Amino acid sequence: MAILEEHATCSPPTLSVSLLSHPIVPRCGLLLVLLAVASFPAAAQEAPVFEVHPDYTVRQWTVRDGLPSNEISRIVQTDDGFLWMATIEGLVRFDGQQFTVFNATNTPGLAGNRIGQLVKGAPGHLWIWAQASNSVTVYHEGRFRRVEGEESLSGLGGKPWYIEADTLWIPTEKGLFRYVEGRVQPFLPDEINTPVQSIVRDTEGRLWVGTRQDGIYRIEAGGTLRQFTLEDGLPSLTTQSLLPDREGGVWALMRNDALRAKYVVRIAGDRVEMLHYSNRFAPSEFRYVDAEGGIWFSARTEGWWRHHPSGGLRLEVNLEPGMEANLIQVGPEGQQWRTTLPLNWREGQPATGAENVKHTLYRDDEVIFTSDTPINAFLFDRQGTLWIAVWQQGLFRLQHTFLRTLSVEDGLPFKDVYVILEDRHGTIWLGSWEGVVRIDSALTPSSPFDGTTWPSLYEDRAGTIWVGSDPLCQVQQDRCEAVDLGLEQSTASSDATNAMYEDRRGRFWIGWKIRTRARPSGWSSTHLGHPDHPLRPALESCAHDHRDPRRHAPLRHPG
Repeated sequence: MAILEEHATCSPPTLSVSLLSHPIVPRCGLLLVLLAVASFPAAAQEAPVFEVHPDYTVRQWTVRDGLPSNEISRIVQTDDGFLWMATIEGLVRFDGQQFTVFNATNTPGLAGNRIGQLVKGAPGHLWIWAQASNSVTVYHEGRFRRVEGEESLSGLGGKPWYIEADTLWIPTEKGLFRYVEGRVQPFLPDEINTPVQSIVRDTEGRLWVGTRQDGIYRIEAGGTLRQFTLEDGLPSLTTQSLLPDREGGVWALMRNDALRAKYVVRIAGDRVEMLHYSNRFAPSEFRYVDAEGGIWFSARTEGWWRHHPSGGLRLEVNLEPGMEANLIQVGPEGQQWRTTLPLNWREGQPATGAENVKHTLYRDDEVIFTSDTPINAFLFDRQGTLWIAVWQQGLFRLQHTFLRTLSVEDGLPFKDVYVILEDRHGTIWLGSWEGVVRIDSALTPSSPFDGTTWPSLYEDRAGTIWVGSDPLCQVQQDRCEAVDLGLEQSTASSDATNAMYEDRRGRFWIGWKIRTRARPSGWSSTHLGHPDHPLRPALESCAHDHRDPRRHAPLRHPG
């Protein structure tokens, strides 16, 4: 799909991308971003539609731009700045301009094209799992190397891998596996021989392993193994997710399918504390520890819960009916970004009435991006640019727009702006034939100052704002007080001040437009004010004869 940025409306088969309303964007003349869709049979069907918040500009890449598939499941950025994407037709590297595709045909180290897992490891390392062949490949120093010993791996699907330095820990259906020295090998196979669900390391360096049937294992730095079971206070032996906190403890989400019960547990030392029990909420995965030490986890059908550092669990983000919690992370400016999708969409059976519900990306509680197909992944690169992978729609880049528009609909009292001034306090001043206004930090215009009819503004060393009106005035609080320059009206009639300047010696220069009683044709002159006025500097100016551009004559004001 080619990208067109036009002020236009859309007509079939063009795909319209509407912009969400924003208080500082005019209600008319919004910038529409249009995606031209080729006229072939697939385009005859209803085209996907997405919406973008006007704080952002959008760019889309699809198979027409070099992607091998529009289905991207994961995005990572390596230390060299490249973006890497997992697709159903191979692994893709993107430099911002060109896509390079690696697949089983052109890359011997890859044993399949459907990439199911993509994880950044130690500097220069990228870990890839080819789903169909159930094989693991590591990319390092420009080479793809298939990992040995992978034939014993199974059930790698959606379980998160754990990466530290050049070691890869892999949860499988047969236990815990570790990549070391070029080979994947089972770790403590005699003790941990049950399906592994989650792997974390706490602040004291101990490795924790959550299992589906045997509770939780803790492995000390020296290799000592400690198992937590029902006898130690666990409410269940089935672990869904683990998360280390900052005090050395580890949190566990447990479930009991027979009782349809869900538990939140914290383990500190050898002490197990059950913090919450419910047969109502369905916690599925721990997400992160926030800046205040709060513990966030998702409940698939309810939203995102937070355990407060002072105690107590609260549903911080509630979902609309028919929706489920999806992705969540903290952005580069500390804001929370999260996505939702219709209930049961992963199983291909959306809840009744949810087929046309939008898949949404939020920045805190503000909608930033919506699509009628799922948002598979999103990533902030090192420059803070947002990249989004949307099912069947390819790759999107969202960047903060640098353009804001103020219009009469936003309270601006005039349409034409001729001069802009920012004073030492950061206040913006706008000048027009129709007045001068002040813009506050919320981009709200003030009422225009009376008697200001020319776009000339200046701030002197004392911080006084001068307005080049007729007559010249200074801003005093919320009024513009006229300044008497002592001009002899019999000599000249001031129209308005064109320019003002205070030089290094503290002299204030004023240039304005005048009419004289008799002015020779082709000559122009500069009036310097009354000879006795304190603002009048002594200088000579140059008069120009328009009939002969080479002729210049010094002209001293007769006053």
